[in-house]
Amino acid sequence: MAHPFRGMNFSALIDQSKIAVVMRGGNGDPVVTNLDYDSRKVVPGTVFAAIPGTKAHGDSFIGEAINRGAAAVLSENPHPETSVPWVQTKGIRALLGGLGRILWNVNDTTMFVAAVTGTNGKTTVAHLFEALFSSIHSAPKVWMFGTIGFHLGEQYSEAVHTTPEALDVFRSIGSAPEPPSALVMEVSSHSLALDRIGGLRYDLAVFTNLTQDHLDFHKDMESYYRAKRRLFTEYLKDDGIASINIDDPYGRRLVADMEGKRYITFGMAEDADVRITAWKCDWDGCRVDTAIRGNASTFTSKLRGFFNVYNMAALIAGATGLGYTAAVIQEVFDRVPSVNGRMERVKPDLP
Repeated sequence: MAHPFRGMNFSALIDQSKIAVVMRGGNGDPVVTNLDYDSRKVVPGTVFAAIPGTKAHGDSFIGEAINRGAAAVLSENPHPETSVPWVQTKGIRALLGGLGRILWNVNDTTMFVAAVTGTNGKTTVAHLFEALFSSIHSAPKVWMFGTIGFHLGEQYSEAVHTTPEALDVFRSIGSAPEPPSALVMEVSSHSLALDRIGGLRYDLAVFTNLTQDHLDFHKDMESYYRAKRRLFTEYLKDDGIASINIDDPYGRRLVADMEGKRYITFGMAEDADVRITAWKCDWDGCRVDTAIRGNASTFTSKLRGFFNVYNMAALIAGATGLGYTAAVIQEVFDRVPSVNGRMERVKPDLP
């Protein structure tokens, strides 16, 4: 049974997080029970994190946050004028996840955390891995954060962003009756570029592809790629593993950028660890023949369309790298007949 959450002293939160304190001030050392970057969600006992935004700086909302009961303030600027304790530090957004992990006392070493990134295929691949982990953990113990929605055990909520803030991930875990055993996330390039997953570390990272998209934000493909690469070079655990599509030129480049970390590759390329040797798709689904490090295996799925051949291969490679058998992988395909809004078969009610 989960123990009631009682919070911790502000000074202990800052000291245990080991964040680089530029300056600190204010009187007292309040017990804090919440952490938020949205002044509208501040309740008594909250540490208000004043994040620099694209349209407004969080500093302009400090007064509102204090009026709502903020017990302390975290900012990238000094605030000696405030009536509550404050700490000045740098790069606040990247620090929030780590602060949340400490505040809500989340032991993330006890759960398996997987991330899926790429321009296309994230949602389907994430659903496949959710089903994979549900084969060894009870379904309520497997969580997923994705474009369609958030599956938090037996609770479901609509997704505001493809990738939630790391702070909100740890808040959800810390306030749940039981923590998840496995967690799957779609990780967008926006979340990587904006440090929204700071504090999270992944046991598995999947790269599906990189095609022209989101250039209104990233400006060019090089910046887009560099944002995606951060998942593998900065957030993948040292003993984690990546599943990478090397038919995509950016995927092949990513392999060269992996800096000694483990990976398993997939694609039709001759040197892929999981090589697609043949495929057939129709309205009943897809059949994919593979050579897994030289050993032939065939998989079938009710997922439709050629693009799902690569989504299937992403699952096959990632699961193989984690030590799952071909039989278990096939069971996953049997359990996921379709994904909402992704090439679903619709039978019109015709007169």
